Formats: sequence, C-alpha cells, structure tokens
Amino acid sequence: MEQYPEGGQYPLFLYGGEPPSVGVDTSQEAASRVEANNLARLVLRFIRHRGDEGATCDEIEVETGLRHQTASARCRELELAGRIDKTPTKRPTRSGRAARVYRVSEATGGSNASL
Repeated sequence: MEQYPEGGQYPLFLYGGEPPSVGVDTSQEAASRVEANNLARLVLRFIRHRGDEGATCDEIEVETGLRHQTASARCRELELAGRIDKTPTKRPTRSGRAARVYRVSEATGGSNASL
C-alpha cells in the first residue's frame, strides 16, 4: 500500500495517476457517447450557421475537420432525431460527386435538447 507523504497529506491519486475506471468497457462506452454527442452538436451548429444554404456531409468534413465516417454518422443521428432534414437539393463534393444537402429541421428548429 502506498505511504502518505510526511505531514499527513493525502495523495491525489492512489491508482498510479489514473482513475479506477480507465479500461473498464462501460466507462469507455459512456465516454465515447459523450464524445459523439459533442460532435453531433458541432455538426448541428455548423448546419444551423449555414442557414437556408444548408450543408453537405463533405462541406461539414472540410469546415469541421471531421472524418467522413464521423460526419456522416452524426448527420444520420441528427436526421433520425428529427433535428436536420436531408433535402432533395444536391451539390458536388470535392471529388465531383453529387451529395444531398442537410438543413435544420423546420419542425424542431434543430433544438439541442437531449444531445
């Protein structure tokens, strides 16, 4: 067992400087969910900032620095949650392919509630 330093000061960490939950699958899962929610908020804010112009997933990637897999997953989550809508409008991506434009949902106004 670790000894307390002279003067009776309680050590800040008794676990080698890492919290005891590090490496526990449920803690890691919870942390990744928090990160996903933060990224969803980032995507939503960007789309909201674009107003009626909206944004393609490619434009979100370029402006936020997110990888395609991350940006597209957050767009899908926001779409399923009713925060954004996929419009019939298409714009070319960096590779020249047509991509759908997302806009903030008129029904929810893109509310951040429960993100």
